[in-house]
Parts: sequence; structure tokens; C-alpha cells
Amino acid sequence: QVLIKAGELGTAYGWIVITAIVGLVVSIIVTRRSENGKLWMDTRMLKIPIFGEWLTNLAVLQFMDVLGNLMEAGFTIVDALKVCAGSINNRAIRKSISKLHSAILRGEKFSAELERLGDLFPPVVTQLVIIGEKTGTLAKSTKDIRAHLQREVQRVTNAMLGTIKPVMTIGLAICIGGIVLAIYLPMFDMIGAMNN
Repeated sequence: QVLIKAGELGTAYGWIVITAIVGLVVSIIVTRRSENGKLWMDTRMLKIPIFGEWLTNLAVLQFMDVLGNLMEAGFTIVDALKVCAGSINNRAIRKSISKLHSAILRGEKFSAELERLGDLFPPVVTQLVIIGEKTGTLAKSTKDIRAHLQREVQRVTNAMLGTIKPVMTIGLAICIGGIVLAIYLPMFDMIGAMNN
């Protein structure tokens, strides 16, 4: 009955589902064409539970990787931050790093500005930057930050990949079980009726 009803609904309202999917895809493409649309979507993506934190850590890792390499090559933090902003894929974080660069140009402390952007930068990042500023080893501190973020990104990636397998297995088991029951239950009913 469930399969029959699903078929009837698909026949009657399938065009609405297809239209909705096409409309969603078109709206995403149109939104991504404008800079404000890209910024809005990237900001919303960072707020998705678990996945948003993973994206944030990935973007901060990108940022720290470029910043550390540039500082080790002899760039000042001001010049390095200017280059870093363009290396981040997520526009929301890119905008925050541009603000960070502007604040450093005004003479603000790097660690203080990171604390103001606490929703993007994990506390451990800020603490390591403070230590690096006080000891004059900021470039070295970025190595520790990168190592920490790499471990976090790897941990969340493994957790997400580990979740996919059981979810797919359970989903397939439910689908196959439903089809088997749909085939055999009517047969058992018929056998029971014939015996009676």
C-alpha cells in the first residue's frame, strides 16, 4: 500500500517536486553570481551544526598556513595579512581577515583583534598568538596552531566519514526490508486465506 500510494503521489505531484528542485538549483546559481549572495551563503554555511565548525577550522587552517609561510619568508604581519585575505575561499572569513588587516594598519594588536573575532577563531588559536607575540616567536606559534587545527579537521572529517557508512547501511536495510515485506506479506495473507 505504501509503494502504491508513493507511486500515485509521484504521478500526481511529481512535477511539483521536479519544479522545486530545479527552482532551488537555479536560485543557488543566481545567488552565487553576486558578491553579496556569495557572502550571505558562505556566512550561513558556517552556522550549520558540526559542518560549519569543520568549514571554519578548515578556513582558519588555510589562513594560518599562508600567514606562517609568509612570515617565515620574511614578510611583516601587515603585508602577510594583506596576501592572506585573498587566499581564503570562504568570503565571510575573508571579510573578517580584511577587517583584521585594517585593524593592524591602525596599530591594533593582532591577538586583541583575534579575540574580537572569537566566533571565527578558536580560543586556542588566540592563546597561541598571544604567547607568540609576547615571546617574539609569532611565526613559530603559527606552526603549533596549524598542527592543532590539522588534528581537529582530521578528527571531524573521520567522524563525518564514520557516520556516513552506518547511516547508509541502515537506510539500505530499511529500503530492502520494506520491499521484501511488500512482496511476502501479501503472499502469506493469500496462503492463509487458501488454508482457511
